[in-house]
Amino acid sequence: MLSLYAATTGGDDWIGIYNVLVPTGWWNGLLFLTFISFFNFAVFNVLTGIFVDNAMKVSKMDQEKLILEQRRKDVVEGQLLTRLCESMDDDESGTITWEEFEQHLRDYRVAAHFASLGVEVHDASTFFEMLENISGKPEVDIDIFVKGCMRMKGFATSIDMQTLAWELRCVRKE
Repeated sequence: MLSLYAATTGGDDWIGIYNVLVPTGWWNGLLFLTFISFFNFAVFNVLTGIFVDNAMKVSKMDQEKLILEQRRKDVVEGQLLTRLCESMDDDESGTITWEEFEQHLRDYRVAAHFASLGVEVHDASTFFEMLENISGKPEVDIDIFVKGCMRMKGFATSIDMQTLAWELRCVRKE
């Protein structure tokens, strides 16, 4: 038993023990090799499992960190967009009219600020009209404007395109 322990933990070289066992019968040598193989396989499996488990935990923390960073970025962009919209609200009514939007959009800094936040305004009238439709009034509340801009930033995804196609089919049926 001590020889088995020594052979598996590196206290004694297993080939020496094997050479002593072979003259007692090939069956004893085979049994010993099976034990050494099984023990090494089991130990390596446990060690691999520990390393993989730790790597998964670290990876999960990285994913959570990325999610938090994206959420923080969205909050900061929303705050910047709110400040920009408040500066566009000339009459301080808490809403933005088409005239206010159009006037401020002529300023290249405002357009560049929108672009830096991921909101590309190529067709300003259609863009504002969509936001008006969301609010249901001729002027758009700053909160609705910001939420609408945040939803419109970036590129259209395939789910956006599928939603649009579905809504068009619904409109055609009516």
